[in-house]
Amino acid sequence: MALSGWEIDRECGEKAKELFHTLGTSKVQHKLTAMIMVSVLEKNIEVLVDETLKTKVSQSELDKLVVIMQGHFKKGEMTLGLTASIHSLEQKILSSFGGKASGASADELSNTIHFL
Repeated sequence: MALSGWEIDRECGEKAKELFHTLGTSKVQHKLTAMIMVSVLEKNIEVLVDETLKTKVSQSELDKLVVIMQGHFKKGEMTLGLTASIHSLEQKILSSFGGKASGASADELSNTIHFL
């Protein structure tokens, strides 16, 4: 059974939102979280940020992160694509918050990559 492109996008978007909240982002003290979900089978990338970051990072800037990843992924450079987009987001966050986004512990959330 084949799914249409819009159905795949919808399903991946819903799964990303579910994981964003399930993994504890709504429980952090600083309310400054981001998540990148790469769905390899569906060839879909979702970048989600919380309400605090939404005030500082536009949707077009998040879309640019996806473009960065896609360019590297097409060359087989998965790690480079992820690290380049994470670095780009980090620079945007640090510049938007004057070099320090939060006084909370950097390890308040799990730093684990989750494979589902």
